[in-house]
Amino acid sequence: MLMGILYCLQLFGCQIKRTSEVPQRAVLKLVDFNTESPVHVDCDSLDSFFGKKVTVFTLTDRVVLDSVAAILAGLTPSCKGFKPDVRFVMDVHYQDNRMKRLCMSDIALEIEGVEMQIALQLVLLIRAC
Repeated sequence: MLMGILYCLQLFGCQIKRTSEVPQRAVLKLVDFNTESPVHVDCDSLDSFFGKKVTVFTLTDRVVLDSVAAILAGLTPSCKGFKPDVRFVMDVHYQDNRMKRLCMSDIALEIEGVEMQIALQLVLLIRAC
């Protein structure tokens, strides 16, 4: 526990997150990033467009969720103007019933509609699934 706190202090410049910022679970939905589609797929239509090709994982392990929280906290806004042709969706659920939705393609990432830079740690998490 102490090592985790020290890690957070180092990672986030001594900003301690409220307990509500710690995810309770994360639901990942993905298809192969090389899967082609004739139309642009947005965040809300991944399931309906790809149907049975969508793989779903639910993350509940505390260590993994702490990693997800660290990845989300470390993301920075981007101004490249790309909208993801979505192949990956992660719904992060918090203790206070909030949810953040992260949508990603091979070249773009957005959280709640805000364009973000893709982080290597996030790519590694997706590959681990």
